[in-house]
Amino acid sequence: MPLKWKFKEHAWGETADYEAAGLKVRVVDADGDWSRWSITRGEETLAEGKVEGHEPYHFDAALAAAENALGALTAPSL
Repeated sequence: MPLKWKFKEHAWGETADYEAAGLKVRVVDADGDWSRWSITRGEETLAEGKVEGHEPYHFDAALAAAENALGALTAPSL
């Protein structure tokens, strides 16, 4: 199930944020050839990454990578 991102346009690029259960997920495209994403709880960074390229577009790929990482972090342990 896709996350309900809050998108915001800035003069320098675009951000997408999602927050749930004390976790903050952020994707940033600073108008370059790459985007970065992170998942934090308070001051602690739990996961982060960088996506480059245009096939698929790096911002869209970073959104998917962040969603996948969040799913892995929150999946129940068996």
